[in-house]
Amino acid sequence: MTKLPIPFGNPMTYPGHSGVDFPQPAGTPFLASGPGVVTWLGSNSRGGYFIWVKYDAIGPKVGYHHMPSHGACPREGQRFSYGDQLGVVGSTGNSTGPHLHSEVEGYATTDGYWQFFDSSRVVGANYPASALYGEAWVKSAQGKLIRLGYDLGQWGADGKDGDATQAATKDLQKRGGLDQDGVYGPATNTYADQLLAQGFPPFPLPAEWYFGPQDGPEESVSGFHGYSAQLRVWQQKMADRGWHIDPDGLYGSETDSIARQFQAEKGLTVDGLIGPSTWDAAWTAEVTPVGESPAGEQEAPAGPKDADNPRGLPTYAPFYPGAFIGLKAPLGDGPRGTGYDDQRKVEVVIDQFHIHRTGTNGDDGEWFSYRNSRSSCPHLHVMADARVREFITPEFKPALTGPDWNWRGYGVEIQGAGNGAEAQFEVVADAMAWLASFEGKTLDGIPVKYNLRQRANTTLTHREMIPGTECPGDWWQDRVDALIVRARVILAEKYARGEPEPTPDSIPVDRSLLQSWFDKLKYLLGGGA
Repeated sequence: MTKLPIPFGNPMTYPGHSGVDFPQPAGTPFLASGPGVVTWLGSNSRGGYFIWVKYDAIGPKVGYHHMPSHGACPREGQRFSYGDQLGVVGSTGNSTGPHLHSEVEGYATTDGYWQFFDSSRVVGANYPASALYGEAWVKSAQGKLIRLGYDLGQWGADGKDGDATQAATKDLQKRGGLDQDGVYGPATNTYADQLLAQGFPPFPLPAEWYFGPQDGPEESVSGFHGYSAQLRVWQQKMADRGWHIDPDGLYGSETDSIARQFQAEKGLTVDGLIGPSTWDAAWTAEVTPVGESPAGEQEAPAGPKDADNPRGLPTYAPFYPGAFIGLKAPLGDGPRGTGYDDQRKVEVVIDQFHIHRTGTNGDDGEWFSYRNSRSSCPHLHVMADARVREFITPEFKPALTGPDWNWRGYGVEIQGAGNGAEAQFEVVADAMAWLASFEGKTLDGIPVKYNLRQRANTTLTHREMIPGTECPGDWWQDRVDALIVRARVILAEKYARGEPEPTPDSIPVDRSLLQSWFDKLKYLLGGGA
């Protein structure tokens, strides 16, 4: 059995002590000595606020006591990795000053504690592989870990096996059935070479586990509480294959949707869960060429192709006056488009303006111009140079956010991966003002109730509709209120809120003719000549 490192380097004890104390200033975070799971959060008069955990590497549970609260702790049942924060130092319960008390269940003595913990090793404080094999060895090892998909943080391959390298090494050792001591030695290196020889990283989770939603069972790993770097490897590979996915290392609605479509395309079980088969297929399955639908049918051009109309779609005069071209875009059959091939009409009303960002710096006009794998397409595409394409007329649904939102919204997709441009900001505000000018009227036959008087449930970003989504990025998210203010000005200055009913045309009549009719009427009524 490999002993675990201790949380701090200044252990203290006394006769009859049930464990070991680590004096530290109040509020100092303490870290996990290895991967494991939280088994109990509680408090009592003796230990104050405490947390008990079960480390994978040893049999008995380990407790940490005297915390100020559970605010900095992971929840019960939550898994953690080596170096993850378990809590902070406090002085609650039977305590004479800020310190961390730790003990081992069933071995509640100081000697019992040292059966499972190594006093010479402190979590994150040592570089054991560097000391044993040299920095050149560790630098080579770190390069292999990075190639296997591990995130070693900002320092990368620096020759020092700190927290990130030791955590990655332990995970690699666990995958290979090796001793999980976090020290990258010859046996670990042999296993890493075997994986690299296969040409792609093996599935990183334990047997029967998978990447899935955060609210799933224990074996469902979302990346929010560990394995984020490994999930990011799969997401990045999918992005490299041409899927529009943000490799953020977190399992959300976007990753679920991409996984389902990919599974359907490759003949796998369609459940949205990333297990070994879906993981391996990202490297082994043939890439569907760009321009083909999931069924493999090539889209036929319907008009002249150029940079502004990359797939030769039929054109029309756009409704939005700021658009330079209108293109009739087909939609795909993926779940993001609510499962339809052709454009479908808005069901009831347009009362929302939806703001999205592409997440790429190129021109996604071609992506929106065919039945792409996500069935993704906006009403307006604000290009990097602030010119605007109109892909969907107002009477049809956008295909951006999903069925719960598409039916009532007018969608705008802004080209870019980082901050927006002021010219794009102006265009988006103008489009908002233009749409609001139809409030109480119809646009393309659809009643419009969108207005600029309120923010809530009216002008919405992607992340507000689907929490956890990065889109449209912080730059745009922080400027929604400013967009509304600017749109109000544009509405007042540029767009009429309503046109008055036209005055009926007058009909010119000769005055002498009117006098003649009057005289005849007067005679008939007995008034004389």
